[in-house]
Amino acid sequence: MFLAAIGGGVLNFATFMSYLEHFKGEFDVAISARELFTYIGIATMPPFVELLNSSYGLHGTYILMGALLWNCVVCGALLKPASGAARNPANIQQISFQNKLNSLAENYFCCVSDGRPSSNFLAKHVAFVVYQLIHSQFYYVLSGWVIFLIPFGTSTGLLPSQAVYLSTAGGIGGLFGKILTIVVFYYDKMDEITAGVLPSCMISIGLTGYMLCSNYTLLILFSFICGFGLAIADSALAGMFPRYLCTYHHRLGSAISFFFCGVFLQLGGSLSGAILDLTSSYVYVFGAMILITVVNGLMSFLLRFMDKDITECSGVND
Repeated sequence: MFLAAIGGGVLNFATFMSYLEHFKGEFDVAISARELFTYIGIATMPPFVELLNSSYGLHGTYILMGALLWNCVVCGALLKPASGAARNPANIQQISFQNKLNSLAENYFCCVSDGRPSSNFLAKHVAFVVYQLIHSQFYYVLSGWVIFLIPFGTSTGLLPSQAVYLSTAGGIGGLFGKILTIVVFYYDKMDEITAGVLPSCMISIGLTGYMLCSNYTLLILFSFICGFGLAIADSALAGMFPRYLCTYHHRLGSAISFFFCGVFLQLGGSLSGAILDLTSSYVYVFGAMILITVVNGLMSFLLRFMDKDITECSGVND
């Protein structure tokens, strides 16, 4: 599982950077199209895995799931660097690890003005810091929601075969959210309100619904609403990444973004599990998610009015 997590993280980062390099003028639409297929998996995989598990057992299911992932090897082999992005091996110097760290600190974590280091990378890109915190916190909610949705359903008295369709409803809602995001990006109407504030409202409504009712039809509806809002937030915020960071720092910003989104993704499961263990109630689990979602909505509203003018940075040694 640890190796699978490492592979998934590297794969996500590599494909994200590939989109940044190949679709510079249409990154938001392209990355939204990629994100669409994430929710196809959320909608279809739970019942598919349940079917495999009933037919082949857990061991056989893992073998078949691993076999499905071999398509990534073929797709990765077919990828080529974007025009002008290829590195010339003759220009790569053999330098020590310490020199590489020094170069990284000078060229990436400092910005340059008049040929001299002028400010810290994060200090210059304050809007990116706020953006990243918003994006990471949405991953906390997404992780907790995905992990505990089906157990929550069974806790209300639903059979496992019924509870699994709560996830399917969320995935279907996510599909519609992803499609809507592509359309909004295509017509250049996406901003912090449509990417953060409105999805926060929808997610809060869906999570509150879980706390107030146990009717199966309504739970399906609230799952659809949650999936719809989370999909918009996830896809829209990913597509807005270049708006808060200069081109020079895209690679560093991507690494920071994936790291913190990964951290909050893990916290969503572990902290939600800890809350459930301490309280034995899903009300507190979803209540914590609602609190974070409301904070995200307020921060998204604040980000709408922050200075987002980007001055292109350059390395100290350029």
